[in-house]
Amino acid sequence: MELNLQIIKEDLNDLKFESRILDDCLVRQLTHPVIYTSQTNLTEDRLYIIEADNMPSILNLKNRPSFICIGVPPSYLLTSNCNILYTTKPIQLYDLLNRLTDLFQFYNQWEKKMQNINNQRLPLKSLGEASIDIFSNPISLYESSFKTVFIVVDKHNPIPESYVAVASTFEYLSIEEVNKLNTDPEYNEAATKTEPAIYSDRLYGFRTLFYNLRNDGEFIARLCIDEIIRPFTERDLALIKVLADALQLGLHQKDLNNLNQPRELQSVLKRLLDHKLVPAEKIESVLRENKWLVNDHYFCICIEQLHPDKDEDPMTALAYHLSRINTHNCYIIYQDNLIFLFNLSKSSRTQDEILDLFDKQLKTNHIHAGISSVFSDFKNFYYYHLQALNAATLGRQLNASSNLYKFEDYILPYIVSKCNVKTIPELFYPAGLLRLLEYDALKGTDYADLLRIHLENNMHIAETTRQTFLHRSTFIYRIEKIIDILQMDLADPDVRLTLMIAFKILAHNKRES
Repeated sequence: MELNLQIIKEDLNDLKFESRILDDCLVRQLTHPVIYTSQTNLTEDRLYIIEADNMPSILNLKNRPSFICIGVPPSYLLTSNCNILYTTKPIQLYDLLNRLTDLFQFYNQWEKKMQNINNQRLPLKSLGEASIDIFSNPISLYESSFKTVFIVVDKHNPIPESYVAVASTFEYLSIEEVNKLNTDPEYNEAATKTEPAIYSDRLYGFRTLFYNLRNDGEFIARLCIDEIIRPFTERDLALIKVLADALQLGLHQKDLNNLNQPRELQSVLKRLLDHKLVPAEKIESVLRENKWLVNDHYFCICIEQLHPDKDEDPMTALAYHLSRINTHNCYIIYQDNLIFLFNLSKSSRTQDEILDLFDKQLKTNHIHAGISSVFSDFKNFYYYHLQALNAATLGRQLNASSNLYKFEDYILPYIVSKCNVKTIPELFYPAGLLRLLEYDALKGTDYADLLRIHLENNMHIAETTRQTFLHRSTFIYRIEKIIDILQMDLADPDVRLTLMIAFKILAHNKRES
């Protein structure tokens, strides 16, 4: 789980940190602490610990890194593009590192505990109970219809009788209470908030930190934390969003088969994936109901099965989580794969912008996905879903370090892989290349490899000799020998293309073997 300096400053308040923080308190991007060294490449996701005496005179602050400094840092750093906490209280560097590591672990365990609660489909109140030690103040959740989902209080802290009386009212809102809220301007304005905000103490005698939960832009519930035990800080504003994300997922796991997805559209997608005929009139009718058109611009994302030995719940939870990235989509779990269809014509985001958001989520969960090309005929969904599926398969084989694989980046490997279906690869080798391979096998030469490198360098002699460490005259002698064996015209672009495809097939089969 990501933290920020506001959270750390409060949780380690015994160190009496001074601070200069440029980022908003809602920005959480620190994943772990490290000790700064002169070789450190500063990034925004790490928290760098350093002693003031070892602070260099110049730092590369291209990004906006975050520091914790033992001692007062140089004045230039306090006016630079960075977030910084510093303390003059005596503490050893590694003691501070250990405390920070424990703090990150504490929050990671909280996040993991909430994930487990959702995976087991436990009551939503369990999420509040798992979070009461984080906030200390009472936590409650209300649906937009004023229905109370739960109220959780810290049993270790005495709750004032005045609050108990008000809280019991919240559990069963009367018509009078509902009308009082509906006619309150501050309450009505609160429904429009998209970030954590604080409701004044005017009505109930205490302030409330709240965050509105939305689905497809529509207000569905409100998470509230009442200022009863301790005053609110910026830490609370940052952490309420973490609990809200878990609650939003839990709310929709109440009915995992109806995550506000268009049922009729899912049914059409299922028939298309089964490669069954769907009348054009039916497709057009269903799309119209969702304000889509057959000739809108679409693309697919395919995520292969996450847990082969488990049921589909983890995939369904992921589906809902990812569907919130962009509202103009429909997804379906088909043959253990999660397939998203995005309508770019209706979306305010481009394909690259959607993929950037997806990539962040997939990296966090170590998940890979294939991406189809953009297409403009909904009826071709079946073929473009295959594109995305093949991109995922090829991408993991050829570039396991990535998470998103665009089919257009793997067109040639895909063509090459299809050349091995129900045939032998040698059928695609020109006779001249076969002769050259036989010559290498007989004489112990590597003429075929030299030819491949020369073709990859667009037949530039200087670049080929540089890569192969050959003298120019030696290279010219060998290439003349190669041409004599090939008996093919390398000046012909079709000949060169044929040879390059053959070399790709040859490399593919070496990997497979």
